[in-house]
Amino acid sequence: MSVAPGLSGSTALADAIDAIIALRRSPAGGEGLAALLHEQSPIYQGLSTNAAERIRGFIFASFATGGLPRSALPFVLEELQTGINPYTVAAAARALRGSTAIPDETFALLVAAAKRIAANDDSVQYETIDPTDRTVQRTSALAEIIRTIAEAGPRARPLWDSIEAMAGGGNVCPEALAAIEQACLRLSANSGESCCCATPARLALPVRSPAPANIDDLALEDQSGEIVTYRDFFYGRPSVVTFFYTRCMNPEKCSLTVSKFAGLQRRLTAESLSGRINVGAVTYDPAYDHPRRLQIYGLDRGFRFDERNRFLRTLGSFSPIRDKFDLGVGFGATTVNRHSVELLILDKEGASAREFRRVQWRESEVIAAIREVADTAAAAAI
Repeated sequence: MSVAPGLSGSTALADAIDAIIALRRSPAGGEGLAALLHEQSPIYQGLSTNAAERIRGFIFASFATGGLPRSALPFVLEELQTGINPYTVAAAARALRGSTAIPDETFALLVAAAKRIAANDDSVQYETIDPTDRTVQRTSALAEIIRTIAEAGPRARPLWDSIEAMAGGGNVCPEALAAIEQACLRLSANSGESCCCATPARLALPVRSPAPANIDDLALEDQSGEIVTYRDFFYGRPSVVTFFYTRCMNPEKCSLTVSKFAGLQRRLTAESLSGRINVGAVTYDPAYDHPRRLQIYGLDRGFRFDERNRFLRTLGSFSPIRDKFDLGVGFGATTVNRHSVELLILDKEGASAREFRRVQWRESEVIAAIREVADTAAAAAI
């Protein structure tokens, strides 16, 4: 039984790695690997956060040589924007080297990832599936990210000053420093090349029409301890909803999402939309996130509560919500092991009308989508 670098232990984990290796060797395995990136995939069920991250990194690294399917690109961009694990972020950067059409906006994500990982750099290895093989050299996570930026050629040049400043600061490892020096030479040699820009990827996705699930009578408890049903809160007018949990350790995900959600709430008021929309945030972790925790978490990040602006937890399993909206979240033995960033705009029947998934949403785009859905609801009521 094969085991990927840094991955060992449970039978479930070893079986997962064997499944990935089999797909790696398959001529059409890229789409199969992309499907495994969904957090709700059974491959992550019951695993620790670290094991889930390692599996994802192993999948990402596979795309560097096998080719990066278009269906995997949103997951790669998400990891570059919000990831904090050096192994997984570097693997996402490596995955881009298997693509022939990288959106220009990706380079800013790569530079931001490099800055984030520089303070937490680590040694990584992706080339072998045999942990006893000493012939394959390890490198640093930051160096992997730098190599991907360098391969972009002139398109990345406007952002290169930030990378050189990192090198000048003297706080990068020798492998990363060497990668920066080699990249500088490569960029100088290619300075006469013309730009060849790919079409930017759309990050606000249309509704994916998940399998219908009737959760109208699902009991929800808000931050004040009031119990309502899904129908009580989400029916009657459109809603904007996001997802989080208070034990999240990634500052680029739940904490940032809720802070941005509070900013969106203020913008709704400024745009005279607050009276036309429900605003709700639902925890992935209902057993732990009792009302007082929800209230403190929201208030600390600037959210203001009232009848139409609430944080909610399911009374019981979170699965009905996850299944209805096909949410990107997986669970270990005790809590979440991996989740995406997701914001949904619901119509007045509580069904998804617009979705912003994988990367942090832009406030202006969300406001425009909310106005569109709210106007449609108002017109239908006439």
